[in-house]
Amino acid sequence: MAVTTPRKWVLVVDDNSRLRNLWLEVLEEAGYAAVGSEDGLV
Repeated sequence: MAVTTPRKWVLVVDDNSRLRNLWLEVLEEAGYAAVGSEDGLV
């Protein structure tokens, strides 16, 4: 049985949606699970 390591989560908070989406894409490509919010309330 293979042992899997859970992905680390990152919350990206930025009111600029283009910048927020860019960070989400970069983090997900780096192997993180990322969620974005414009105001910190997910």
